Amino acid sequence: MLSVMRGLGWHQSVAQNLANGDLKPWYTYPALEWLAPRVKPTHRVFEFGGGCSTVWYSRHAGEVITVEHDSLWLDRVRTMVGTNATLLHRDAVGGQIAGEGDSPYYSAIEEYAPKSFDIIVIDGMERVRCASVAPVYLRDDGIIVFDNSDRPKFQAGIDHLRRQGFGRIDFYGFVATLGTRSCTSVFWRQFDNRWTTENIPLVWQGW
Repeated sequence: MLSVMRGLGWHQSVAQNLANGDLKPWYTYPALEWLAPRVKPTHRVFEFGGGCSTVWYSRHAGEVITVEHDSLWLDRVRTMVGTNATLLHRDAVGGQIAGEGDSPYYSAIEEYAPKSFDIIVIDGMERVRCASVAPVYLRDDGIIVFDNSDRPKFQAGIDHLRRQGFGRIDFYGFVATLGTRSCTSVFWRQFDNRWTTENIPLVWQGW
């Protein structure tokens, strides 16, 4: 087990607070292994919450739009992304949960047309409210990546996605930089689509 974690770069990530000395999403390792070969240069991504994942998506997807509440952190991310990344600073009113009320943060996605995105990531502030608005802006065959989905405080957002007809697959495991297990979940409306039927290698080395 320790040799596997060392091969994934987990030991180095804890020591350096980076994902294997590189910039990768801080999702669970199983989630990243599933997601990596499926992100395409044709994909358009919207992220609630920016960071290493923004850099990673800017290298693998065609376009990434990220909303972030911390302006200083956003300025740091800005130095690491390509020209295909749009970084939006919006204040978050209600902390990580925020199930009610108006906020510039969750409503940033409303600046775009419905069904605009192949991937929507919920990994920042106001996650319950972000989950409530995300389905409108997701393409019919798109996916929602919901990080830390095992935390009870986000359950209302997950329940909303289920009521909207989304299926769910959970990826439990370790996360770069952290010494505890977590869960990253992927939600989708259509199971028989590009995310499940493409010829994806069982072992992916293209992180």
